[in-house]
Amino acid sequence: MTNQPERWHLKREVSAGHLVTTAAILISGFMWASSVDTRIAVLETKIEATEADFSEIRRSLQRIEDKLDNKADK
Repeated sequence: MTNQPERWHLKREVSAGHLVTTAAILISGFMWASSVDTRIAVLETKIEATEADFSEIRRSLQRIEDKLDNKADK
């Protein structure tokens, strides 16, 4: 009977290594989520600035187009 392979079993104990590993995974997950949130906030700010720049460019192009139309009408 000792030649039979052991079957799966569960123990009711928790080792310190498991606790440390689980804590490290949780802490690194929170740090990752925090860094992602920061990067998203920075990108949102850059997008808003880019949109403002494009709006200014559109206004400038509209003024140039209006001036060209005025010159063409004369």
